[in-house]
Amino acid sequence: MSIKKLAFPIFMAVAVFVGIFSVRPSFISVVEKSEARSAKDAELQVVEATKQNLETLSLSRASLLDADEGRAVYSYLPADPEQERVVDLVNFYAVRSGISLIDVSSLPDNAVRTDQALADDGTAGEGKSSAPTAPGVESFTLEVELQGPYQGVRSFLESLSHASRSHRLLSFSIDKKQSAAVDNEGNPLPDSGILTGTLKMRFFHLPERRYAKGYLLPVFASSQFELGPVRELMASERDVPELPASSGAGRENPFTL
Repeated sequence: MSIKKLAFPIFMAVAVFVGIFSVRPSFISVVEKSEARSAKDAELQVVEATKQNLETLSLSRASLLDADEGRAVYSYLPADPEQERVVDLVNFYAVRSGISLIDVSSLPDNAVRTDQALADDGTAGEGKSSAPTAPGVESFTLEVELQGPYQGVRSFLESLSHASRSHRLLSFSIDKKQSAAVDNEGNPLPDSGILTGTLKMRFFHLPERRYAKGYLLPVFASSQFELGPVRELMASERDVPELPASSGAGRENPFTL
């Protein structure tokens, strides 16, 4: 076969090779853009569905706030720390129980700036977006120094344990108040029965926040509030039995001789 007969097939093979080499990047770019568009279209559908769910949730939110479940949610885990309100509540329990608070102090445990949208967890350039991290609770610690009779301290602690606010007891200590008082003859006076104690509690709250892609949070995938856990919590609080004043065995006041 002569070179002239081979020239045309060789030329065509080279042309095809060069054409593929030059067209391939453009083709890949088109495919990538098509995939990115498909991802954005799917995300848009999620946004539209979430928008409808939010409209439905917003309408039912007003009526929910007037129901027992809604009031329980905002009381159990409010959006603001409400430290002053917690301190007032503790003072109220103390007065009602007949004890004195020597000192009450509160200190925030953590702080997150809520005036800026939290960052999106998606990786830039991939055409994908993942849901942001679910909201996290914040807290503050309340430290209390108290004194009073045993029954008063006991009543105070019971009141705190039934407070309708999310909290956790971190530490507690109680002891008999030592007195060096003596009578005119130098004999020690009878025990006053006053106890002193300290306790440390952590109170939680859930601040309102803005998210870069909050519509991807799973909670907005439904058009109804999930109130099952709230009703279970309310039922469990009603079913908590009251502790008897005395079990009938041992001393009613373990701090007496």
